[in-house]
Amino acid sequence: MGPSSGSCVVEFARAGARAFVCAVAGLAAALLFAVPGPREAWAYTGSPAPAADLAPAPATDLARALAADLAPAPATDLARALAADLAPAPATDLARPLAADLAPAPAADLARTLAAASASGELDYIEIMTGGAGRDEAVPMIIAVHGLGDRPEQFSFLFRPLALPARVILPRGITPAGYGGYSWFPFVIGASGDRFAAGVASAAHRLSNLINKLHATKPVLGRPIITGFSQGGMLSFAIAALHPNDVSTALPLSGFLPVQLWPDPTLPLPPAGAHLPRVRAFHGEADTVISLKPAEWSVTVLADRGYDAELETYPGVGHTISSEMRADYYDALSAAVLAAANWDGGRNSGRMTVPPRETAPLQLPPAPVSPDLPPSLNSGSR
Repeated sequence: MGPSSGSCVVEFARAGARAFVCAVAGLAAALLFAVPGPREAWAYTGSPAPAADLAPAPATDLARALAADLAPAPATDLARALAADLAPAPATDLARPLAADLAPAPAADLARTLAAASASGELDYIEIMTGGAGRDEAVPMIIAVHGLGDRPEQFSFLFRPLALPARVILPRGITPAGYGGYSWFPFVIGASGDRFAAGVASAAHRLSNLINKLHATKPVLGRPIITGFSQGGMLSFAIAALHPNDVSTALPLSGFLPVQLWPDPTLPLPPAGAHLPRVRAFHGEADTVISLKPAEWSVTVLADRGYDAELETYPGVGHTISSEMRADYYDALSAAVLAAANWDGGRNSGRMTVPPRETAPLQLPPAPVSPDLPPSLNSGSR
């Protein structure tokens, strides 16, 4: 059984009031995987003119509604807005204005509505090869989606220790979010639940287009693997729910699936043998940016609809990737890569052996401090 609608409204209302704080997630991810010294020369692949990705979507009602929310705001303005908007409010006061917006809508209907608004513009991405694989070699493909305020170059450091041969595609978020980072969808304080879910589904639709294009044009073994942190975790859930045929496995880190995108409970369960991606989610129990409860509900709902879905939780861990979480995550990622490598009947599996489990934390440089953000966002906590 899934969660009750009343408790769902309250918890998602709380999550909505905190959602813009996911800027912390982007900064945390940037701090986690940044390294000092000269940058590599990164070559983005995608649309000939990256600026086209930032142009307003086709002039549908949905696109017009979202257009004003997609403009980046200076960090100082954001900090001022957060100071007033993020003070705790009674759950009933938050739930009341959002109640009408949080009723589940059939995911397929919402996806169809968004298709026209999100079809324009290809996503830019960078590509890295792990485990000594060559770019022309057929290997499993990982789609790795960064969080709010992060960018592919920095998020890529999470995947460089992967010992298995794989092709890692790191797409870049749609809208600049300050400090060189990007956002996948707008977080607007006071926006309706439907608008938030529409942003998630629209970004997932564009990711689906990229996944299918790359799967058709690059040498790939098996179905791709989708993974990501924070906003990227939400999009990993959304791809599994809205575009299940695109991927073999979804590995969300510190994310959840908005209630409007839950599979329609009135539809029959998929027939036996139908493809549904495996879902393995990871979440800190002390996460105050995206709380644990929505992630628990997301996994429960997917499991009720026939998905092989599980959630690993970590006591005392906030909105970050702890060393224990990272070790479990690498285990799950390695298992997904091995499964994809065996797609060809095992002919390529000779190269694929599970690397030793890593438990030591990454060696990180001191956390930089931004003068334009309040002290609460400059703690450098990981």
